[in-house]
Amino acid sequence: RAPNASAVPDGLTKPAQSQLSDEAARQPPADATTASPALQAALRKAASGDAEAQLQVALAYLNGSGLPHDTKAAVTWLTKAAENHLPKAQIILGETYEAGRIVPLDYPAALRWFKACTDKLPGCAARVGHLYRSGLGVAQDLAEARHYYLEAANRGDANGQVNLAILYRNGWGGAVDQEQAFRWYLAAAEQGEITAMNGAGYSYLEGYGVERDPAKAFYWLKRAAEAGQPNAMQTLGVMYWTEEGAPPDLFNAYPWPA
Repeated sequence: RAPNASAVPDGLTKPAQSQLSDEAARQPPADATTASPALQAALRKAASGDAEAQLQVALAYLNGSGLPHDTKAAVTWLTKAAENHLPKAQIILGETYEAGRIVPLDYPAALRWFKACTDKLPGCAARVGHLYRSGLGVAQDLAEARHYYLEAANRGDANGQVNLAILYRNGWGGAVDQEQAFRWYLAAAEQGEITAMNGAGYSYLEGYGVERDPAKAFYWLKRAAEAGQPNAMQTLGVMYWTEEGAPPDLFNAYPWPA
């Protein structure tokens, strides 16, 4: 059964917010005189079309840092920076639409902005994978999700790596491949991704895609459990109790809920 998750290129429709206050955005705001000299300079550069400055101004409005808190102005400037092909602005704007934070929830808009920055930021590719995996803003397509997760994983994104491992392990979007699942669990675990630590540990414990090694299983499951991963806590408690891969220590079997 399929799982339930968790630059607009030329020619694509831009989000509605791109039409907000175009004339106002070309003029320094009335409150600019109260901003710091550095922020006043950023406002002037933003008005002249500098994407980095537009993002700086957007975040200042969003956080009320040096400018009054103004979410409408923040979205206006953030959209302008994204339309000027700034990847950092594109991923932030995509996350904003995906979460329905300061703008109406809009998964298709999130998908457009995430796709716009996939070439520059591997995290964007992972987020496109999430939307295809979940069927949010687009028809669910696990093969396409696997494609985008692989793109992110190959470029070192831990979130893409762990989700790709999950798809390989379960045969979602393609054939089951336990060796590839283990490869990507381990890659993400080595970056500190908690779910991946559990996946790598369980792979070592059961011999999924790798030679069985209870000692290595214990190492990764203990790291995951200490970080709060509940499945790892349960498995680790059993390992302490049975002394499989773990030092004999019945006392430590009890803090981990088995």
